Order: sequence, then structure tokens, then C-alpha cells
Amino acid sequence: MTQDNPIPGRDAAVSLREVTYANLFEVLDLKIKPEQECLVAPNSVSISEAHFWPTGWFRAIYADDTPVGFVMIDDHYLADENRTLELRKKGVDDYYLQRFMIDGEHQGKGYGFRAMELVIEHVKSRPNATQMTTNHVTGDSNAGEFYKKLGFEHTGEEDRGELEMRLVF
Repeated sequence: MTQDNPIPGRDAAVSLREVTYANLFEVLDLKIKPEQECLVAPNSVSISEAHFWPTGWFRAIYADDTPVGFVMIDDHYLADENRTLELRKKGVDDYYLQRFMIDGEHQGKGYGFRAMELVIEHVKSRPNATQMTTNHVTGDSNAGEFYKKLGFEHTGEEDRGELEMRLVF
């Protein structure tokens, strides 16, 4: 960490901030633990996808003034009205947690839980928000248990080796 970004403590204020050119490289430098690499795409891939995905909403997760993570949701209300209606007719959820990561050095300090609370509050403020879904890799009990603590429940659905979870508001 630099002098401008000291290592934050467990009591650091957690916030979601726009990814801009000013903080882009710090967000790109965030890495999960090596054993977790099969669980989430690198931030470079997520940010690239979000710029070409009309429904992608993404933010850097900060603890005080230090970037510690990244989150991206699929928000169909960011698309044009016709696309939103098309997706809803297909039964596609309006709010889907697409990516979520906390840098390996910052895991276990509560930042992820507090960041997800902020994401949930953001989604609740969006049009017609009644639920949010996400998936996690089968056998990855950490992610499932983490989301359960936030109120998500398994739906019984599985897609390409990932278990679906839903949080109803």
C-alpha cells in the first residue's frame, strides 16, 4: 500500500465508488487468492464486459480510501425499454449479481459483507426491485454461506455447475 492508501482497519468505512481512469489501475491490481481464481473473472475482464454490456452496473469497493474489491450487477433497467421488456418476457431477473470480489489481502475483515449490504440497498432503490439473484460454484461452501448470511436462499436451480441463490426483498 502507498502512503495515500494505507492498509485500512476492520472498522474502515466501506463505500462503492465509480471506476474512473483515476482509480482504474488500482482496481485492476486487485486479486483474489490464488486458490479462488477459478471462482471469479479478473477485474479487467469484468470491466471490459461492462463497457459493452448495456445492463452492466459496476463499482469499486473501498475501505476508507483504499480500493479493496469490485462488484458488478446486471440491471436490465439500464437498457432501453424494449430490451428490458424483452428480457422480462423471457423470465430473466431484472437484478443479477454478476461479479463480486474482495482482494485476497483484504478478505476476512468484513468489507465484503458491508459492501454487499450497500449493493442490496442500491438494488432496492431501483425500479420494480423485488429480488436479486446470483450464482456460486458448486462445492464452494464459502460463497454460499456468505450469501446466506445476507439473506439469500438457494433456489434449487443449477446452471453450468453453479448454484442459484435468490434474495427476496
